Amino acid sequence: MARKLRMLREGYVYHVTQRGNNKTNLFYSHVDYLIFLKYLLEAKKLYPCHIYGYCLMTNHYHLLLEALERNNISLLMKHLNGKYAMYINAKCKRTGTLFEGRFKAGLVQYDQYLCRCHRYIDINPVKAGIVQTPDQYPWSSYNFYANKEPNSILDYDLWYLSLGDTFEERRAHYAKLVNSKTDASHDEFIEKQINKNGIIGSDAYIKKMTSEFSTDISPKIGVGPHL
Repeated sequence: MARKLRMLREGYVYHVTQRGNNKTNLFYSHVDYLIFLKYLLEAKKLYPCHIYGYCLMTNHYHLLLEALERNNISLLMKHLNGKYAMYINAKCKRTGTLFEGRFKAGLVQYDQYLCRCHRYIDINPVKAGIVQTPDQYPWSSYNFYANKEPNSILDYDLWYLSLGDTFEERRAHYAKLVNSKTDASHDEFIEKQINKNGIIGSDAYIKKMTSEFSTDISPKIGVGPHL
């Protein structure tokens, strides 16, 4: 059966995930995370994309990406996963597939759904029980947005810049957003839409984008939570 095309176009934001094959670990040491981020920055320079968020978990990772050219997300992911798989295979003296199939990507609607994806990504280590607060985790985008931590990989999106007139205000608002409680159905919806390469947005947005992207893909219509 032919693989279904995905709606990857320039100028749109996507919540991208990739898991280890059979849920195997992707990261084994502090150095591994640094090497992965090095390859991510390298891939960004080769295939320009805005990177609005990331979180590197033990056996999977999340990215929030906007391609500046049509095929750049696919090219960025191919370069990143290829280089990192070669590194881990050499380090661990292993062969075979490191990653579980193709990456997953959900098209994200501005603004409310984009902010929910930001939160979903940066709260991941807390939900997994790795840390108690998101600022304790060094391998996510949280401290760049909330605590003025320098990061050469990340870019500011328009939603984040709208959170206040100053960066101090934006950081405070972002920290409050990520650390606030939210309905579990929101996270479940994000996961469901990513897993089927669908659309993370309102019902109206899903219908609109399904029509606009109909030449690329015919995704199943999902029902978005009311945020």
